[in-house]
This record gives sequence, structure tokens and C-alpha cells, in this order.
Amino acid sequence: MHELTAWLVSAMMTWVPPGAADSGRYESIAEDIANVAAEAPVFPSADGTARTALLMAAIASYESTYRADIDAFKVKGDHGRSLGLMQVWLRPGEACADRLECLRIGRERMRESFTACHALPFNERLGVYTMGKCGANAASRWRIGRAMAFWKKSPFVSAVN
Repeated sequence: MHELTAWLVSAMMTWVPPGAADSGRYESIAEDIANVAAEAPVFPSADGTARTALLMAAIASYESTYRADIDAFKVKGDHGRSLGLMQVWLRPGEACADRLECLRIGRERMRESFTACHALPFNERLGVYTMGKCGANAASRWRIGRAMAFWKKSPFVSAVN
């Protein structure tokens, strides 16, 4: 298991302890999140991939609790509008037929939200993602706070530099 994947699994298991049948699925989710984060990190820093991946996992922990039925697209949220682990709302012309596609859309929604809400305190910058607009937003604070608390307790340190 790749070191970023293992670290993400640790975070995910801390936030939403898996059932007996979910451990392998958690590893698969973490690997997909790590790969999608590495493609185009939201945060432009040396540890930007890890920070992007951790926030994606934190968002998914709140949005779907990594539920297998949501992951398999058997259940949608928000009255049928939200798809995948990050519960993204699709725009006209977008497709989200598998986990990777949905994670990519979620990552880009994070980026859009951070850009739109750049003038706000860091923990408020997911406002567009969570509520559709920038502003004081508990859902943004919870998701970002969860990721930041885990990073503070267990920062990602790559063995490969």
C-alpha cells in the first residue's frame, strides 16, 4: 500500500470506523482519493497532494460516511441530486459514472469554492461547496476542521523526498 494511501486509511478509520467488510473498500477509496489529488492538487505547496487528499477524505466522511451503497451509486443524496462519496451536484453536461469521475468533480468543486471564497478565513472557504455561496458556514468549518485536526495530530511525512 502506498504511504499516502495508508495515511488516508488511518484518517478515514479515525473518522468513520469501518465495518468488518469495509476495510478493503476503505483502502480502495483512499487509493483513488490519493491518485485524484495527485493529478491536480488544490493546494500549491510541497505537501499539496496530501493536503488535498486529506480534505477530500474529510469531505467524504461528512457527505457520505463512505457508505458502500453511496459509493456504488445505489443511493443519491439531496433528493436525488448528489452523487458519490463527496456528494457532488452535477452540472449540465457532466457525468459521474464511477468513483474516480465523481472524485475529480469533487476536487474541482473544492478548488472552485476555495477560489470564490478566497477572502474568507481558511476554514470558511468551502462555502460554495457546502452551501452554494461564500459566507459564515458551519459545514465548511466542520469539514476543514476535521482535516486540519488530523493533520495537526498526524501530519503526512513522505519517506521519499
